[in-house]
Amino acid sequence: DICNAADAIMIARGDLGTAIPFEQVPIVQERIVKMCRSLGKPCLVSTHFLESMTMYPTPTRAEVADITEAVFQRTDALILTSETASGRFPFKS
Repeated sequence: DICNAADAIMIARGDLGTAIPFEQVPIVQERIVKMCRSLGKPCLVSTHFLESMTMYPTPTRAEVADITEAVFQRTDALILTSETASGRFPFKS
């Protein structure tokens, strides 16, 4: 119902992880992205994708894998937070 009523959907993974068991977050994220794709609605994913880049100039392998999975799911946009707002390497992230 939410996807039908909304113009776009943002998946805030941190908030989602407080509402459901954290191990289910990737599965639910994929389900929401697929639903948005089938309805033609933009889908954005927000999380600390590159959190390590607040201190270091390169991401971790796990962060790269996380971003890759969101891209393979065909997410329309990835939202970075502290990486660009207060990190030491905003342009690299």
